[in-house]
Amino acid sequence: MDTLASVLWDLKRAGGAQAAMVSSGDGLVLETAGDPPVDPETLAAYAASGLMVGERLGDSGAFGPPEAVVIVYGARSVVLAPVGPAVAVLVGSAAQAGALRLALLRHMDALARAVREEFGTRPAPQPAPGEDLPAPSSQAGVRPAPDAA
Repeated sequence: MDTLASVLWDLKRAGGAQAAMVSSGDGLVLETAGDPPVDPETLAAYAASGLMVGERLGDSGAFGPPEAVVIVYGARSVVLAPVGPAVAVLVGSAAQAGALRLALLRHMDALARAVREEFGTRPAPQPAPGEDLPAPSSQAGVRPAPDAA
């Protein structure tokens, strides 16, 4: 069993990325490998929003869900991809955009497995004696549903 951290380090090396990250769908840092060029919390929040924009574009254009969203800046590129309820993020040079996307897609099964193992199998909270738990949230998993704007 690979941990999420080890999968991210493998992904970072395979793509030659500066940083690899997995965030929750609402922009919380779950795991980071490497040194992102911006604050990890900021990157996670914008990555979740950026992927949501890609999902909405796919919905409105009847393209379906994105397999990856590639953003190229002057000197950097950022590749985002949905991993179940989470968002995978790779950051590298602008010239690496294609290699980063390919590395991410090649590691998708391992990433999905690691995310499920680390975040999808948590036991349900148990109430203290004499205490009731609040009703379950309507949002399943970590990522908000695309239509929950």
